[in-house]
Amino acid sequence: YSDQTLASPVTILDSIPSFPISAGGRLMITPDKKLFITVGEGKYSEHAQDKYELAGKILRYNLDGSIPEDNPFNDSPIFAYGMRNPQGIVMAPHGFYSTDHGNFSHDEINRLYPGGNYGWPHQGGICRESPDSCQTSGFTDPMLDWTPSIAPSGVAYYSKGPFEAWTNSLLIACLKGEKLQVVKLDSTGHPIAQKAYLDQAVGRLRDVLVMVDGRVFLASSNQDVYGAPGAPPDKIIEIVPGERNWEESEIEKRNFNPIVKLDSTTLEVRVVADHLRLPWQMQEGPEGRIWFSERGGAIKRLNPNTGNLHLIHQVPNVFESDDNSGMHAFALHPSFPKQPYLYVHYCSSLKTSNLSRLRWDPATELCEEEILLTLEANKSHNGSRLAFGPDGMLYFCIGDAYRRKSPQDLDRLNGKILRLTPEGGIPPDNPFPDSYVYSYGHRNPQGLAFDSQGRLFQSEHGSNNDDEINLIEKGGNYGFPKVQGYCDQRSEKSFCREHNVIEPLVAFTPCFGVSGMAFFDHSSIPEWQNSILVATLKFGSGDVGQRLLQCKLDLSGQQFEEVNHHFSYSFGRLRDVLVTDDGRIYLCTSNQETNANGMEIVTEQDDMIIEIKARITKPSI
Repeated sequence: YSDQTLASPVTILDSIPSFPISAGGRLMITPDKKLFITVGEGKYSEHAQDKYELAGKILRYNLDGSIPEDNPFNDSPIFAYGMRNPQGIVMAPHGFYSTDHGNFSHDEINRLYPGGNYGWPHQGGICRESPDSCQTSGFTDPMLDWTPSIAPSGVAYYSKGPFEAWTNSLLIACLKGEKLQVVKLDSTGHPIAQKAYLDQAVGRLRDVLVMVDGRVFLASSNQDVYGAPGAPPDKIIEIVPGERNWEESEIEKRNFNPIVKLDSTTLEVRVVADHLRLPWQMQEGPEGRIWFSERGGAIKRLNPNTGNLHLIHQVPNVFESDDNSGMHAFALHPSFPKQPYLYVHYCSSLKTSNLSRLRWDPATELCEEEILLTLEANKSHNGSRLAFGPDGMLYFCIGDAYRRKSPQDLDRLNGKILRLTPEGGIPPDNPFPDSYVYSYGHRNPQGLAFDSQGRLFQSEHGSNNDDEINLIEKGGNYGFPKVQGYCDQRSEKSFCREHNVIEPLVAFTPCFGVSGMAFFDHSSIPEWQNSILVATLKFGSGDVGQRLLQCKLDLSGQQFEEVNHHFSYSFGRLRDVLVTDDGRIYLCTSNQETNANGMEIVTEQDDMIIEIKARITKPSI
C-alpha cells in the first residue's frame, strides 16, 4: 500500500468452498508466515471426512497460496479435518485452538494437532462410549463440549493484563449463548476451569480481540439472520475494568439468598464448609457431625456448628480420569462407631472399581481395607451410591460402565442395584439365587433413599433424555437399554410387556442430571413433609437442572402428587442432599468437575456444603 491506500488485490486462492450456512470462514496468520483458514462442511457432512474435499477442514497455506512442505498430508492444504462449522481459531503458547458448532448440541473447543481427525459427522463432542471404542475410532476428542449449544465463534488468547483472573485463558465469543466464555488453561494448555461473563448483556457475540496490552474488544452480531427482531445495532465494545471485580463474589454470581420463604416456613441458608474438592456423598454421624467423601479419595468429618473440618482417611490408589471416575459412594455402618466400619466405592483403574469396607480405629485414625467386590468401571457411568436399609442390609447402585449389555445380564453386576450383608455376603432372601442383584436394567444410577415405610427410591441418569426417579421393587427390571423413561415407544411397549418392565415415577426430558437424594418428613418444614429431595447437576436446555427437587409423595407413597423446584441456579451443580435427624438439610456442590459437564460456574469458594434449616420463630408475648 501507499498513502494509506490498499494496492490492487491479488488472488492467491480461488478454490476455497463457500456455502450459505455452516461455512466456517475465519483467517489467521501465524508468526512463521502461514495462513490458516477454517472451512465448514456446508451441510455436506460427508465432506468433513473426505481428504480430497476442503469442506469441514482447517487449512494451512503459505502467504502466497502455495502449500507448505511440512503440512501433515502430502501436497494438501489440510491441517486438520472432521469439523462441522469451525468459527474461530487462535494460536496460544501451548498450540492452536479452534471452535466448532455442533448440530444443536456438542459445540466444541478443539486443540488442533497436525493431521488430527475431529470426528464429524461420525462423532460430535467428547466420546463417551467404552475406552476401547473411543480409542479405535481414531478421532481426537475436543477439550470441552457444550450442550445445549452456545454457538462459540471467535476465540482469542489472553496472556496477561488488567483482568488477572483471565491470565492464560481462552476468550470465546458466543452467538447463541450471548456471552463471553472464558476457559482457564493450565501450564500444559489443558482446561482447568471455565466461566461465563456478560450473559445476555450485549447480545450475540461474533468475535473477541485481545490487544498486546491486555485490552479486550468484542464485536456483536445481532443484525444477522439469527438475531431477534428489533435487535439493537451491532457494535464494537471495549471491556473496561471498573470498580466491580470480575471475579464476582459467591453471592453475586450464584444469586445466593440467605433467607428463603415458603408458604408458611422461612428457611435460613448458610455455607458451612467451602474450598472442598468434589464432595460426593454425605452421611450424619455421631454427635451431629457430617461425614462425607470427596471424589479424589478423601473421607472427612465436619462439625456444621463450628465449621471444624477433619480429614479422617485418604483412600490410596483412587483412579481419576479426565471425565468422572474416582471415589463416589460412601456410607457408615448403621451401628457406627460401635461397629467401626466405613464403606466406599471407588475406581482403582480405568476399567475396575472396588466396593470396600474400611475398619476405622479412632485412636490411631488408621483404616484397614477389605475389598468386598470388584466391578467393571469406565471413565464415567460408574454410578454410584450406598445406603443401609431398615433391614440392616447394604444397598449399592452401580452404573453400566458404558457396557450396554450389562444392565439386562443378571450374571454381571454393573447396571444394577445390589444388596449385601454388612460383611459383604449375599443375603439368602435376595430375589435371585446366589446373586447380589436386587434390581436391574439401570443405566447410571446416582441416588438411593428409603422413606419412613422402608420403600426404596432411586435416581438415574438417562441418555440425553428421560432422567428417572424410580420406586424400586425387589427383583424389578427397569428396562435399560431397551427402555428409557416410560414405556411409550412402540419398541419399548413390546419389551415392557415381555419383561415386566417397571416404569419410573417421573421422567425428566430435557435431563436434569438427577443425583443424590434423601427422604424428608420432619415437622420443621411442613411444606416438605413426606417428600423425596433430589439434588440435580445439569445446566440443561430450558429451566432445568442445578436445583433441589422436592417430590411430594401422595398418601399411598406409590407416586408423586407434585414436584417443586427450589434454589434454582443458586449454588451450581448439586451432587448430594442429606437430611439430619433434627430436620436440617445439607447440600454439597460438584462444580470443579473437569469434564464437559462441569467448570461452568466455579468460584474461589468451591466446592461447598450448604445448610438449610427452618427459622425458629419466637412466640409473641
